[in-house]
Amino acid sequence: GGAEAVGAIETFMRAKDYASAALTQFTLGRLLLDCGEVRQAVEVLESSLLLRRQSRDKLGLAETLSALGKAFAHIGYQLHAMDYFQQALALCQEIGDREGEALCQRQLGKVHHLHGDHNEALAALDTSLALALRLDCVEGQAECHDAIADVHLDLGDSRLALVHLEEAVSLFSSLAPSHPKPEDEDEDEDAEEEEGEKAAERPGRGEEEGKEGGGAGAGGAGAGG
Repeated sequence: GGAEAVGAIETFMRAKDYASAALTQFTLGRLLLDCGEVRQAVEVLESSLLLRRQSRDKLGLAETLSALGKAFAHIGYQLHAMDYFQQALALCQEIGDREGEALCQRQLGKVHHLHGDHNEALAALDTSLALALRLDCVEGQAECHDAIADVHLDLGDSRLALVHLEEAVSLFSSLAPSHPKPEDEDEDEDAEEEEGEKAAERPGRGEEEGKEGGGAGAGGAGAGG
């Protein structure tokens, strides 16, 4: 996958299709980041960033800045991460991307928390939570409550931490049953299998008649002897 992506990037660059090259680099960078190859991911994402600046793709630029922020946070460069998230946030606000804004605020809150800036962390997380509520984004709300609980726990307020943690658990649980419960389907299948086994154990009508006929024939032969 990585070699194919590099080949595609080279092809796009030769064709001067910088937007497609930047998108492919961004996708590859995210893949590397998910695989834990953070330093390689940063290199690829920074290349994507340069191309997206050239093409003035503000939405793509915000996505790439946010991904870079996540990468730097992962390796402990909190101040670098904050800078990238702030840039991404400003772009999301400029283009009216509310979902992106909520994500950036949430990521900023987490980075501020890691950096020990508890008040800034809570302010960013509260803003993100308000946006998630307005957007009716349940997952975003759950992640905000979870992060807020962590901050309150570090501040020594276990009561508030528990309130937010319980809310997070409740919201995460509500996301799970998006279709009928598998247990119900399993019960139906088990019932069908049980019925099938019972039917297999019961002799068919033809078999019963055959047995009766065979018994009668044997009796007749004994009488004839």
